[in-house]
Amino acid sequence: MGAPVIAFYHLQTQFETFRNIFNTYGAWIVLIKGMTPVPYKLITITAGATGMNWVTFSIASVVSRGMRFVIEAELLRRFGPSIRPKIDRYLEAILVVLLVLLLGGFFLLKLLP
Repeated sequence: MGAPVIAFYHLQTQFETFRNIFNTYGAWIVLIKGMTPVPYKLITITAGATGMNWVTFSIASVVSRGMRFVIEAELLRRFGPSIRPKIDRYLEAILVVLLVLLLGGFFLLKLLP
């Protein structure tokens, strides 16, 4: 369905580059996305458009979404319903900060001798 649009704008080469990158790092992208406020539908459409392996996509989706919901459930179990407004307000921001710290740590490890 999107192929005519890509052809109209002469973006076949760029799309192939994007497809290769997404298929190389797709599992990581799906894992990271599951912990961020980016709409999940965007990742599912992208995975389908690039032909990402559905088993890899499914496993990464279950793991990432599962982690997020386990964190939320554990917070509710420990602190009760009174924590719900704070979860709704701050959880996504906290997860993004933790993700940035984690990725920053990986990059530092790669850069350091």
